[in-house]
Amino acid sequence: MILKPVLAAALASSLLMVGGCASKDKTPAGVQAFAPQNGVNSYLWRATLETLDFMPLDQTDVYGGVIVTDWYSNPRVPTERFKANVYIL
Repeated sequence: MILKPVLAAALASSLLMVGGCASKDKTPAGVQAFAPQNGVNSYLWRATLETLDFMPLDQTDVYGGVIVTDWYSNPRVPTERFKANVYIL
């Protein structure tokens, strides 16, 4: 059914937008929680890391504003997988 991938994509994008409003104190281990003064927006960088903290990180570049996650599968729905590539300009 074509509707299922479209619905999953819409859900994933809405989670990225809404999840940035959540307030958490933890950040993924080994990743800078702040952006440099001459780099990307530090608020967007931190909010993105906090939003994606449930997904395993594959690659991060604080100066280029790139966050790439590894594939994530929800334990409740093992047939669906998600991967996020975030570019902060």
